[in-house]
Amino acid sequence: MERGKNPGGPPPREELTRREMQIARAYADGGSYRAVAEVFGISPATVRTHIGTVYRKLGVGSKIELLRAIGPSARDGRDVTEHEADRLKRENRQLREEREALRMATEIFARRRS
Repeated sequence: MERGKNPGGPPPREELTRREMQIARAYADGGSYRAVAEVFGISPATVRTHIGTVYRKLGVGSKIELLRAIGPSARDGRDVTEHEADRLKRENRQLREEREALRMATEIFARRRS
């Protein structure tokens, strides 16, 4: 038998990044691509890509298998995720407001230069 091989056993699992774990947790806890995207300030397509990577790394094929693979959330499985989601929503809202203020300032500056 070759060293590091496990014939007949499940494929070895790759480590998830912190971000992949956050997205996987939000998705496994019942979030849709769109809901998870809103929480993290990314597009649903990006969520779909992350979930595809997570499924491949963990060797799972469904939300239920994903939930089993990553284990339950702390407490009842929702408190931490909802708290994290609220914090991320606040941060994303603040970033959007800052981006809008910068856009407006740039617009005003461009008008004055012309």
